[in-house]
Amino acid sequence: LGVTKDEKLAFLWYKKGAEADDPLAMCGLANCYSRSNVNTNNLNLAYSWYKKAADKNSEGGYYGLAYCYNEGIGIPQDKNKAFELYKKAASAGNVNAYLYLAYCYKTGTNTEINDFKAFQMYLNAANAGSTDAMSYVAYLYQQGTGITQSYSSALKWYTKAAQAGNIPSMVNTGISHFYGYGTEINKSEALKWYIEAAKAGDVDMMYTVGKYYYLGIGTEVNYTSAVRWLQNGSKAGSPDAMYLLGYCLEY
Repeated sequence: LGVTKDEKLAFLWYKKGAEADDPLAMCGLANCYSRSNVNTNNLNLAYSWYKKAADKNSEGGYYGLAYCYNEGIGIPQDKNKAFELYKKAASAGNVNAYLYLAYCYKTGTNTEINDFKAFQMYLNAANAGSTDAMSYVAYLYQQGTGITQSYSSALKWYTKAAQAGNIPSMVNTGISHFYGYGTEINKSEALKWYIEAAKAGDVDMMYTVGKYYYLGIGTEVNYTSAVRWLQNGSKAGSPDAMYLLGYCLEY
């Protein structure tokens, strides 16, 4: 960021900061050692620096230490110890720990399946800014898994994730407006979100937007816009777009 990438120099500065007792630098140094998986001594050093950071109540230290116990990096594998450390990291606000615990509670990994706790962990991650978590919270509200079903809450979180750039949530926000899930039917609003998804690279939405302009769904018929989006979809590999583009060009 702002300079030429230099992992060796990064390592030296992490090491200098870690030796000066900075927990963030300790985690950075531990990350470097953990990636050097051909050298057992390096893995031991990764564990050692994560532990030093955790001893300073660093959320990254707790998370890294949990990872070491979970994978047996520099320490004998201990899944139960790892799970407790992930919980400690989550309590300190670590987003990755929220997501890992959500996965554990959802699948019964190292604990019993608990849909409510899984939902709470995804919600914590969503509130901390994870767009993937926002999208999944919306899905859980939509399905009523771990929480009372609420289409309006699902739409709220899909919209929030979409506004933050999450492409699947752009599509789901559009679908919600198209069919009236959690809101009144509004096909022009649906088209708006389909266009955002198409602009972000969703190939299926390129075709859908082209089709809507061709048929006048959520907008007035506009063959010029239809062809433009169908060309984009065709170039991106959509067979449906290729067919409709061919039809437009023939007739």
